[in-house]
Amino acid sequence: MALFGKIDTFHGDKEQWTQYIERLTHYFVVNDIKDEEKQKSILLSVIGSESYKLLRNLLSPVKPGEKKFKELVEVMARHLNPTPSEIVQQFKFNSRVRKTG
Repeated sequence: MALFGKIDTFHGDKEQWTQYIERLTHYFVVNDIKDEEKQKSILLSVIGSESYKLLRNLLSPVKPGEKKFKELVEVMARHLNPTPSEIVQQFKFNSRVRKTG
């Protein structure tokens, strides 16, 4: 079976995690990859060594291969795109300065 397209390794300085997963999802659609085990294995094999190391550290002591595809995506998303602190956001809002004019 010939595969269409190519997925590069994930580089956080060049692309957001959500964009990477969107591209990977399109790759799965175009290549008719519906099996979650295959999707997980493809993700773990194409994200690159740095991202795999990060994912493994985030899941320690559990190995990435023991989790589901969606769980892996969510763990990385929470780490790479954390929700902003409500207290910090309130401080920024309340410390606004009005300029002349």
